[in-house]
Amino acid sequence: MTSQYSNKQKLLGANNYLLSGYAINKNSRYVKEICQLLDIAFATEEVEEGTGLYGKAFLHGPEGITWEYKDDKKTSYDYIVPKGIDMVGTSYINKYVLWSNTGLYDGMEVTAQEGNPRIRQLGYIQNAIPYQYDPFPGRFMSYTPDEQSVIDSKYTEISTYVKEMRGKFITGIKNVKTDWDEYVATIKKMGIEDVLKVYQEAYDRWNKL
Repeated sequence: MTSQYSNKQKLLGANNYLLSGYAINKNSRYVKEICQLLDIAFATEEVEEGTGLYGKAFLHGPEGITWEYKDDKKTSYDYIVPKGIDMVGTSYINKYVLWSNTGLYDGMEVTAQEGNPRIRQLGYIQNAIPYQYDPFPGRFMSYTPDEQSVIDSKYTEISTYVKEMRGKFITGIKNVKTDWDEYVATIKKMGIEDVLKVYQEAYDRWNKL
């Protein structure tokens, strides 16, 4: 979408710098349950017969409940439409499922033709990819002990304040026109310029790698 502040459409691209992994806090009361969840994520067969739970469940939901294979060779699948909804599986998913990175699929389709994954791919290529920009490689950067000290001592508090004010601006508790200058002055007083300097220096080093 464009706005009064920018006439260029933007869509955040995939974060290729994300360091994937799992961790369990030593104080967690659900270590067993978390391990069971990870077992499901990497399982290639049902972890318990009749549940439909294995790796693919993380993407499509339980097999036999939200989706099913269309042939014995398991080369294609279709979604199971709840009773009372007169739609084919693909159309049902496109209309009612909201994807975290792209929104509703039907907003990207370039034709009403049903059941054609290529159409959705073309829609994504035409309507999403041209507006993508690379995410900031924050997880990929490293900091000196002094830089980390600045981040730890200042940014956590600043981040909390920014989130609180964002909520107040959105809900109308604070007025953007009358309270914005005070908001900016506050985060400057909290040390945002010191934090930005640290991030800029770390980013400059990262760019030289």
